Amino acid sequence: MRISKVKILWVEQASRLRNHGFGLGVNVVIDSVSFGKLWSEGTYGWSGYANTYFFVDPEKELVGVFMNQSLPNNPDDIWQRFTNLLYQAIVD
Repeated sequence: MRISKVKILWVEQASRLRNHGFGLGVNVVIDSVSFGKLWSEGTYGWSGYANTYFFVDPEKELVGVFMNQSLPNNPDDIWQRFTNLLYQAIVD
């Protein structure tokens, strides 16, 4: 499969919300400032029910995967803490 065909999966396809939209099966960050995260615009990913989560930041060439089978979902904002630690570890 050509990369140009794969890229359409993470381009915003559906209605825009305040700071993110939806690609084909992923959430796409449109406005990283109002999203309140360290992600770059164009970052995409998705979360699962029992605390599974992934994201891809093409601009920073960073991939994050968090697999924790537990409920309730995202206790203590653990995804945000995980993501913040990853981004804080980047040296530009």
